[in-house]
Amino acid sequence: MALKKKKRILFSILAVFLLLTGISFGWLSLYDPAEETALAALVSDPEVTVEKTAYGYFLDGSGSDDLLIFYPGGKVDERAYAPLLRRLAEEGVDAALLKVPFHLSVFSMNKADAVDVSSYKHVWTGGHSLGGVIAGRYAASHPDRIEGVILLASYADKPLPQKALLVLGTKDQVVKQARYEQGKNNLQGGYQEVLIPGGNHAGFGCYGAQKGDGTAEITPEAQQEETAEQILSFMRQ
Repeated sequence: MALKKKKRILFSILAVFLLLTGISFGWLSLYDPAEETALAALVSDPEVTVEKTAYGYFLDGSGSDDLLIFYPGGKVDERAYAPLLRRLAEEGVDAALLKVPFHLSVFSMNKADAVDVSSYKHVWTGGHSLGGVIAGRYAASHPDRIEGVILLASYADKPLPQKALLVLGTKDQVVKQARYEQGKNNLQGGYQEVLIPGGNHAGFGCYGAQKGDGTAEITPEAQQEETAEQILSFMRQ
C-alpha cells in the first residue's frame, strides 16, 4: 500500500513537472514577428549589403569607421529592427543585428563577442527595451571595446563609464518610469536624452502593436527616422 502511494506521489510530481516544462517552453516559443516592411529592409541593394551571419545579420553601408551592435527587444523578432538599422547603414554606420535564443537577449549577453570589430574606429552597442538593458551590461563589462551605448525605450541597470543616448517616445506606456529614471544614476559617462513626441514603445521596430503600450501619434517610419537622426548626431559629436 505504501509503495503504491509513493508511486502515485512520484507520478503526480512528474506530471506537474512536465506540465510546467510544457508551459515554459510554450511561452519561450512565443514572440512578435517582424512585419513585411522589416523583411524588405534585409534585401541588399547598391547602398547597403546585407549578410546573414552566425550571430544574426550584418548591414554594410557606405561607412567604415562606425559599427553599432544591436540587441533586440524581449520576445521580438530581431528582423523587426532592420528598417532602423538600414537607415543608419545608409548614412555610414554599419550594423550588426544580433539573433538571440528564444528572442531574449538576457540569454546571450556576450553574443556581441562574435562580431568582428577589428576594422572599426568606433564601436557602439545599443538595443530596444530589454535589449538595451543587455547592451548596457555588455558595454559595462567591455569598457575598452565599446565607446558608447544607445538605449531605445530602455535604461542602464549597471554603472556605465561610456556616454549614452536615451531615446523615449512620449506615448510609451511599457517602460517602467521608476527604473528609467533610476537608471540615469548609472550613466557615469554622461548622457543625452531625447523624447520623441507621439512615439510609443513599439515604434522603434516593425512588429505591430504591443500589449499595454500607448497609442502612437506618429508612424513607426517617422519614429525610426527621428531615432536614426538622433543616433547619428550623438555618434558624430
